[in-house]
Amino acid sequence: MTVDNDVLDRLRESHLAQLRHAGSKDLYMRLTAACEDRPGGIQAADQDMIFDACFAEDIKTDLRKDIVGRGAVCDVINGKQRFKKENPS
Repeated sequence: MTVDNDVLDRLRESHLAQLRHAGSKDLYMRLTAACEDRPGGIQAADQDMIFDACFAEDIKTDLRKDIVGRGAVCDVINGKQRFKKENPS
């Protein structure tokens, strides 16, 4: 089953608009280009799987930034108690 190029272009634009980090967008473009070069080209399902992987890359980047910013543990103050707790990220 082939998909119209306009559909694939709109899907690509939608996916790129949802990705927040340049590294994720670059990964998306490289993976879709690799799929387009293979026999049979790229399908909408391929683009969806690529987007899922790139969105996970976005989440990983956000979590890494949070750990760098807040550290692996957080200070917690609960009344008179003060202790360290694992960063929920």
